[in-house]
Amino acid sequence: MKRLLSGVFLCFLILSVVLPTPIFAQDDPVLLWTLAQVVDIEVLNVRLNVPRGWTVEQTTDDTTAGTVSLLVSEPETAGAGYVISLSTFQIGITNPSEILERSGMIIADPERDITADRAVNIRPAVTVTGTGDGGQALFTFWEAGGLLIACTLDVPGETVTPDEAYSWQQLLATVRPLVFDDIVFATAPYEFPDLNAAIAYPDGWTPAISARDAGTVLGFYQQAADVDSQAAPNGAVMAVFRTDPIHALDQTKMAALIESFQGAAVDLDSAQIDGTFSVVGQTGSGFTVIDSSGRHGYYIFALDQEVFESAGESGSVAVWSLTAPDQETFEAAVPVFLSVLWRVEILDGESSP
Repeated sequence: MKRLLSGVFLCFLILSVVLPTPIFAQDDPVLLWTLAQVVDIEVLNVRLNVPRGWTVEQTTDDTTAGTVSLLVSEPETAGAGYVISLSTFQIGITNPSEILERSGMIIADPERDITADRAVNIRPAVTVTGTGDGGQALFTFWEAGGLLIACTLDVPGETVTPDEAYSWQQLLATVRPLVFDDIVFATAPYEFPDLNAAIAYPDGWTPAISARDAGTVLGFYQQAADVDSQAAPNGAVMAVFRTDPIHALDQTKMAALIESFQGAAVDLDSAQIDGTFSVVGQTGSGFTVIDSSGRHGYYIFALDQEVFESAGESGSVAVWSLTAPDQETFEAAVPVFLSVLWRVEILDGESSP
């Protein structure tokens, strides 16, 4: 339990750090490429769009679980044009500083050239601008599934232009769950003012509001019969709600909160931490649990950065959850759950970062 709580609270403490302002902001940036070529990276369970017509080379190292290398290059430039590369590393063995050092990257001004203003596939990301052996480049790092993912754009010019930086952000914004394009979403998203969020959900799932000790809960039920049932749901259930201020979430309250959704006792000491997430500007820790009845759960405890900065520890926590009656249903529902989070939008029209 202490390991789980320390991971959750560490995410909230990170929010108190003032992040640099993006250095490439301009009024009318231009997208340099047509991002129409789809690339699947099955070992990472992700899909992304790259410039149409560019050459794509992908390899996977079977000797190291999860290790993948992707190279996307501008055709007919003999390596002198734009080059995009993606590599994965085992967390704990390699860190971003080591990767930058190996590449010969020189960072002129860390406060200006290191930014953390956007997420990639609902994971917090850091982008570094610098000069490497091959010239100017943008490095973007994020963690997922126990891996450190490093994605690089080498540019042909002497400096990274605002249009190049903008185009790089737009490319990274296409990184999404592998199954996302296969999901048929309901015609209109469900607007949930408690989180100022519009949540697109799969067609055929049933949305329902309920009042619990945790507060107003918005649930999406895979099986409509589970909505009014007094028994444990037979299908998967996705839910979101706001809960106590961060300072009030002690071990006992967190366990009771999770058990109220699981429907049975949970040993949080056995929870599996799944890193840090960022959903509509809310950053927090994710983890999975299995309760005493065998029901599986996936929880993301997140805190809005603006709320944190203005209210400190009194800021409330948003909880995004998925529960399922068995492992098979759970494993099938997890990619759907992450796809729903990827598509969440703020009610004022801004997309999830």
